[in-house]
Amino acid sequence: MRQRNLLLDEFNMLILNDEKTEVVQFSSRLRSDAVKLSSLRIGESDIAPSATVRNLGVKLTHDGSMSDHISHICKNGFYALRRIGKIRQLLDRPTTEKMVHAFVTSQLDYCNSLLYGVGKFQLGRLQSLQNAAARLVSRTRKFDNITPVFIDLHWLPVEARIKFKILLTTFKIVHRAAPLYLMDLIEIYTPTRDLRSSNSLRLVPPRGMFNKAYGQRAFSVCAPSLWNSLHPDICNASSVDCFKRVLKTHLFAKHYY
Repeated sequence: MRQRNLLLDEFNMLILNDEKTEVVQFSSRLRSDAVKLSSLRIGESDIAPSATVRNLGVKLTHDGSMSDHISHICKNGFYALRRIGKIRQLLDRPTTEKMVHAFVTSQLDYCNSLLYGVGKFQLGRLQSLQNAAARLVSRTRKFDNITPVFIDLHWLPVEARIKFKILLTTFKIVHRAAPLYLMDLIEIYTPTRDLRSSNSLRLVPPRGMFNKAYGQRAFSVCAPSLWNSLHPDICNASSVDCFKRVLKTHLFAKHYY
Protein backbone atom coordinates (compact mmCIF):
# COMPACT_ATOMS: atom_id res chain seq x y z
CA MET A 1 0.00 0.00 0.00
CA ARG A 2 1.38 3.34 -1.07
CA GLN A 3 2.37 5.55 1.82
CA ARG A 4 1.02 9.06 1.94
CA ASN A 5 2.72 12.13 3.32
CA LEU A 6 0.58 13.53 6.13
CA LEU A 7 0.79 16.80 7.96
CA LEU A 8 -0.51 16.83 11.53
CA ASP A 9 -1.72 20.04 13.10
CA GLU A 10 -1.12 19.27 16.78
CA PHE A 11 -3.26 22.14 17.99
CA ASN A 12 -6.43 21.32 16.02
CA MET A 13 -5.74 17.60 15.63
CA LEU A 14 -6.26 18.06 11.90
CA ILE A 15 -4.67 15.63 9.46
CA LEU A 16 -4.03 16.98 5.97
CA ASN A 17 -3.31 14.83 2.96
CA ASP A 18 -0.81 16.79 0.89
CA GLU A 19 -1.61 14.72 -2.19
CA LYS A 20 -5.21 15.93 -2.12
CA THR A 21 -4.48 19.51 -1.12
CA GLU A 22 -5.22 22.33 -3.55
CA VAL A 23 -3.96 25.90 -3.45
CA VAL A 24 -5.53 28.94 -5.08
CA GLN A 25 -4.27 32.52 -5.18
CA PHE A 26 -7.13 35.02 -5.37
CA SER A 27 -6.33 38.19 -7.27
CA SER A 28 -7.96 40.63 -9.65
CA ARG A 29 -7.72 39.69 -13.31
CA LEU A 30 -7.02 43.37 -13.99
CA ARG A 31 -3.80 43.40 -11.94
CA SER A 32 -1.02 42.10 -14.13
CA ASP A 33 1.59 43.34 -11.64
CA ALA A 34 0.40 41.05 -8.83
CA VAL A 35 3.01 38.69 -7.45
CA LYS A 36 2.22 35.19 -8.64
CA LEU A 37 2.60 32.29 -6.24
CA SER A 38 4.74 29.59 -7.84
CA SER A 39 4.14 26.86 -5.24
CA LEU A 40 3.34 26.24 -1.60
CA ARG A 41 5.06 23.70 0.60
CA ILE A 42 2.60 21.26 2.23
CA GLY A 43 4.24 18.49 4.20
CA GLU A 44 6.91 17.14 1.90
CA SER A 45 5.23 18.22 -1.35
CA ASP A 46 5.23 21.45 -3.33
CA ILE A 47 1.65 22.25 -4.36
CA ALA A 48 1.23 24.35 -7.51
CA PRO A 49 -1.65 26.85 -7.48
CA SER A 50 -4.82 25.93 -9.35
CA ALA A 51 -7.11 28.23 -11.30
CA THR A 52 -10.16 26.69 -9.58
CA VAL A 53 -10.58 24.79 -6.32
CA ARG A 54 -13.60 23.08 -4.80
CA ASN A 55 -14.77 23.66 -1.24
CA LEU A 56 -18.04 22.21 0.11
CA GLY A 57 -19.25 21.64 -3.45
CA VAL A 58 -18.52 25.21 -4.58
CA LYS A 59 -15.93 25.85 -7.28
CA LEU A 60 -13.96 28.97 -6.38
CA THR A 61 -12.24 30.69 -9.31
CA HIS A 62 -8.95 32.52 -8.74
CA ASP A 63 -10.34 35.80 -10.12
CA GLY A 64 -13.59 35.66 -8.12
CA SER A 65 -15.80 35.40 -11.21
CA MET A 66 -17.37 32.10 -10.07
CA SER A 67 -17.55 31.16 -13.76
CA ASP A 68 -16.60 27.51 -13.25
CA HIS A 69 -19.17 27.08 -10.47
CA ILE A 70 -21.88 28.65 -12.62
CA SER A 71 -20.91 26.41 -15.54
CA HIS A 72 -21.21 23.41 -13.22
CA ILE A 73 -24.69 24.49 -12.09
CA CYS A 74 -25.87 25.07 -15.66
CA LYS A 75 -24.50 21.75 -16.87
CA ASN A 76 -26.21 19.76 -14.13
CA GLY A 77 -29.39 21.84 -14.30
CA PHE A 78 -29.97 21.52 -18.03
CA TYR A 79 -29.16 17.82 -17.85
CA ALA A 80 -31.85 17.40 -15.19
CA LEU A 81 -34.34 19.40 -17.26
CA ARG A 82 -33.74 17.18 -20.29
CA ARG A 83 -34.36 14.08 -18.20
CA ILE A 84 -37.56 15.52 -16.72
CA GLY A 85 -38.66 16.72 -20.16
CA LYS A 86 -38.65 13.18 -21.50
CA ILE A 87 -41.41 12.19 -19.07
CA ARG A 88 -43.16 15.57 -18.85
CA GLN A 89 -46.25 14.31 -20.66
CA LEU A 90 -46.73 11.70 -17.95
CA LEU A 91 -46.54 14.23 -15.11
CA ASP A 92 -49.01 16.77 -13.84
CA ARG A 93 -47.89 20.32 -13.10
CA PRO A 94 -47.46 20.03 -9.29
CA THR A 95 -45.31 16.90 -9.65
CA THR A 96 -43.19 18.52 -12.36
CA GLU A 97 -42.65 21.58 -10.18
CA LYS A 98 -41.54 19.41 -7.27
CA MET A 99 -39.02 17.61 -9.49
CA VAL A 100 -37.70 20.91 -10.83
CA HIS A 101 -37.24 22.23 -7.29
CA ALA A 102 -35.47 19.02 -6.25
CA PHE A 103 -33.03 18.82 -9.16
CA VAL A 104 -32.66 22.39 -10.47
CA THR A 105 -33.79 25.04 -7.97
CA SER A 106 -31.85 23.35 -5.18
CA GLN A 107 -28.65 23.84 -7.19
CA LEU A 108 -29.49 27.46 -7.99
CA ASP A 109 -30.02 28.18 -4.28
CA TYR A 110 -27.04 26.26 -2.86
CA CYS A 111 -24.49 28.76 -1.50
CA ASN A 112 -25.95 31.35 -3.87
CA SER A 113 -25.00 34.21 -1.55
CA LEU A 114 -21.47 33.78 -2.94
CA LEU A 115 -22.82 34.88 -6.32
CA TYR A 116 -23.79 38.37 -5.16
CA GLY A 117 -22.26 40.97 -7.45
CA VAL A 118 -21.11 38.62 -10.21
CA GLY A 119 -21.20 39.97 -13.75
CA LYS A 120 -24.45 40.27 -15.68
CA PHE A 121 -23.30 37.68 -18.19
CA GLN A 122 -22.70 35.03 -15.54
CA LEU A 123 -25.96 35.91 -13.78
CA GLY A 124 -27.76 35.69 -17.11
CA ARG A 125 -26.59 32.11 -17.58
CA LEU A 126 -28.27 31.11 -14.32
CA GLN A 127 -31.39 33.06 -15.24
CA SER A 128 -31.58 31.19 -18.55
CA LEU A 129 -31.56 27.93 -16.61
CA GLN A 130 -34.37 29.11 -14.35
CA ASN A 131 -36.33 30.36 -17.37
CA ALA A 132 -36.04 26.94 -19.01
CA ALA A 133 -37.25 25.31 -15.79
CA ALA A 134 -40.27 27.64 -15.64
CA ARG A 135 -41.12 26.88 -19.28
CA LEU A 136 -40.95 23.16 -18.60
CA VAL A 137 -43.30 23.40 -15.63
CA SER A 138 -45.80 25.69 -17.36
CA ARG A 139 -45.36 24.22 -20.84
CA THR A 140 -44.68 27.69 -22.21
CA ARG A 141 -43.18 28.07 -25.67
CA LYS A 142 -39.55 29.14 -25.99
CA PHE A 143 -40.14 32.71 -27.24
CA ASP A 144 -43.14 33.58 -25.08
CA ASN A 145 -42.73 36.26 -22.40
CA ILE A 146 -41.39 34.57 -19.26
CA THR A 147 -42.42 37.25 -16.73
CA PRO A 148 -46.12 36.22 -16.54
CA VAL A 149 -44.95 32.63 -16.03
CA PHE A 150 -42.80 33.61 -13.04
CA ILE A 151 -45.66 35.62 -11.57
CA ASP A 152 -48.02 32.67 -11.98
CA LEU A 153 -45.51 30.28 -10.39
CA HIS A 154 -44.66 32.89 -7.73
CA TRP A 155 -40.93 32.37 -8.35
CA LEU A 156 -38.31 34.98 -7.58
CA PRO A 157 -35.64 35.51 -10.28
CA VAL A 158 -32.06 34.45 -9.62
CA GLU A 159 -30.84 37.89 -8.56
CA ALA A 160 -33.67 38.25 -6.04
CA ARG A 161 -33.04 34.74 -4.67
CA ILE A 162 -29.43 35.72 -3.97
CA LYS A 163 -30.55 38.81 -2.06
CA PHE A 164 -33.16 36.74 -0.23
CA LYS A 165 -30.46 34.36 1.06
CA ILE A 166 -28.21 37.20 2.23
CA LEU A 167 -31.05 39.02 3.99
CA LEU A 168 -32.30 35.83 5.63
CA THR A 169 -28.82 35.18 7.02
CA THR A 170 -28.64 38.80 8.20
CA PHE A 171 -32.01 38.47 9.97
CA LYS A 172 -30.72 35.44 11.87
CA ILE A 173 -27.56 37.33 12.82
CA VAL A 174 -29.50 40.37 14.07
CA HIS A 175 -31.74 38.15 16.18
CA ARG A 176 -28.84 36.10 17.56
CA ALA A 177 -29.80 32.90 15.75
CA ALA A 178 -26.63 32.55 13.67
CA PRO A 179 -23.14 31.15 14.42
CA LEU A 180 -20.71 33.47 16.19
CA TYR A 181 -18.33 33.66 13.24
CA LEU A 182 -21.15 35.27 11.22
CA MET A 183 -22.26 37.56 14.02
CA ASP A 184 -18.77 39.05 14.13
CA LEU A 185 -19.10 40.24 10.51
CA ILE A 186 -21.75 42.91 11.08
CA GLU A 187 -22.52 45.49 13.76
CA ILE A 188 -25.95 46.66 14.88
CA TYR A 189 -26.29 50.43 15.01
CA THR A 190 -26.65 51.79 18.55
CA PRO A 191 -27.49 55.53 18.76
CA THR A 192 -25.73 57.60 21.39
CA ARG A 193 -29.06 59.01 22.62
CA ASP A 194 -32.68 57.92 22.61
CA LEU A 195 -34.13 58.39 19.12
CA ARG A 196 -37.20 57.22 17.25
CA SER A 197 -34.87 55.04 15.17
CA SER A 198 -33.44 53.28 18.23
CA ASN A 199 -35.55 50.18 17.64
CA SER A 200 -35.22 50.11 13.84
CA LEU A 201 -32.45 47.47 13.86
CA ARG A 202 -30.21 49.34 11.46
CA LEU A 203 -26.69 48.05 10.74
CA VAL A 204 -23.44 49.97 10.68
CA PRO A 205 -22.02 50.02 7.14
CA PRO A 206 -18.27 49.34 7.01
CA ARG A 207 -16.01 52.31 6.47
CA GLY A 208 -13.77 52.76 3.47
CA MET A 209 -13.92 52.50 -0.29
CA PHE A 210 -14.57 49.06 -1.72
CA ASN A 211 -13.99 47.82 -5.24
CA LYS A 212 -17.32 47.10 -6.94
CA ALA A 213 -16.15 43.82 -8.49
CA TYR A 214 -14.66 42.41 -5.28
CA GLY A 215 -14.93 44.39 -2.03
CA GLN A 216 -18.62 45.21 -2.33
CA ARG A 217 -19.40 41.53 -2.76
CA ALA A 218 -18.14 40.68 0.73
CA PHE A 219 -20.90 39.73 3.17
CA SER A 220 -19.74 42.33 5.71
CA VAL A 221 -20.27 45.02 3.05
CA CYS A 222 -23.33 43.91 1.09
CA ALA A 223 -25.37 42.66 4.07
CA PRO A 224 -25.65 46.07 5.85
CA SER A 225 -26.41 47.77 2.54
CA LEU A 226 -29.23 45.39 1.61
CA TRP A 227 -30.59 45.25 5.16
CA ASN A 228 -30.71 49.03 5.65
CA SER A 229 -32.67 49.37 2.40
CA LEU A 230 -35.55 47.32 3.84
CA HIS A 231 -38.57 48.86 5.50
CA PRO A 232 -38.32 48.66 9.33
CA ASP A 233 -41.52 46.61 9.48
CA ILE A 234 -39.78 43.85 7.51
CA CYS A 235 -36.68 43.93 9.71
CA ASN A 236 -38.82 43.70 12.85
CA ALA A 237 -40.64 40.54 11.77
CA SER A 238 -41.64 38.38 14.72
CA SER A 239 -40.11 35.12 13.47
CA VAL A 240 -38.01 33.60 10.72
CA ASP A 241 -41.07 32.24 8.92
CA CYS A 242 -42.77 35.63 9.10
CA PHE A 243 -39.64 37.34 7.79
CA LYS A 244 -39.41 34.90 4.87
CA ARG A 245 -43.00 35.61 3.95
CA VAL A 246 -42.84 39.41 4.05
CA LEU A 247 -39.39 39.51 2.43
CA LYS A 248 -40.50 37.37 -0.50
CA THR A 249 -43.57 39.57 -0.94
CA HIS A 250 -41.33 42.66 -0.91
CA LEU A 251 -38.82 41.25 -3.43
CA PHE A 252 -41.58 39.85 -5.61
CA ALA A 253 -43.32 43.22 -5.85
CA LYS A 254 -40.02 45.00 -6.43
CA HIS A 255 -39.05 42.82 -9.41
CA TYR A 256 -42.42 42.37 -11.09
CA TYR A 257 -44.53 45.45 -10.32
